Amino acid sequence: MKKLVLPLLLLVAFGMLAAVESDPSNVVGYVKYPSYTGLNLVGYPMGTDTIAEDAIAPYMPNVSSIAIWQANLVPQGFNAINYDPDFGEWDGSLPLALGNAMFINALANMDYYSLGAPIANQTYTLYTGLNFITVPLNRSDLLTAEDLANEVGTITSVAWFYNSSHSWDSINYDPDFGEWDGTHSITIGDCLNLNSGSGTVWPVRGSVVQPSRARM
Repeated sequence: MKKLVLPLLLLVAFGMLAAVESDPSNVVGYVKYPSYTGLNLVGYPMGTDTIAEDAIAPYMPNVSSIAIWQANLVPQGFNAINYDPDFGEWDGSLPLALGNAMFINALANMDYYSLGAPIANQTYTLYTGLNFITVPLNRSDLLTAEDLANEVGTITSVAWFYNSSHSWDSINYDPDFGEWDGTHSITIGDCLNLNSGSGTVWPVRGSVVQPSRARM
C-alpha cells in the first residue's frame, strides 16, 4: 500500500446511501460525506446533472473553492472555481455530472449530502488515465476496490482520499503476478480514482440491487 499527502497546490492543479424502495423512481434519499476544514473529496451519486456551485449552495459560505477532474481532456487536469466573499459569487461555473466527484475546500467541518433519487443503472465512460467515480448505488455486491477494478478490466491502480487526514492511499495491480498489492474495502457512494490503461464503459449493463446500508 502506498500513502502520500498531497499539498493544496498539487490537489488544485492535479456513506452512505440513504433510501430504499423497490421502485427506484420513487426513491428520494441521501449519501453523506463527512468533510473537514481543508480539502475534501465528495461524490455526487444522486440527483441529476447540474453545476457544482448549485450542488454546494446549501453549504455556503463555508466552501471557498471547487475542483473537478476533467478525464476527457488531453492533457487531463482539474478545472477549479473560487468563491469571492466580497462579491458573494463564484468566479466561474463547473458542470457536474451524476456519479462524478469533486474536491471542495471547506472552511469548517461539515457533512456534505448528495440528495435525490438514485439512477437505476449508472454507467461511466472511463478514459485512458485517471478517472474519478462514485461506486454505483445499485452495486452493494462490490466489497473491495479490487473487485470493482477487476470487473472493469482495464484498471491498473485505484486510489482514494481520506477527508479526515487530507491524504491519499492506493493499491496497484501487478501484471507479472496477476494480483493486487493490497486491498481496500468500499461501499456504495464511495469516491474512487481509477487509473485506466484504455478507454472503456463500465458497467456494461447492470440491475438494481437493494443497497446494504440505508437511511430513510
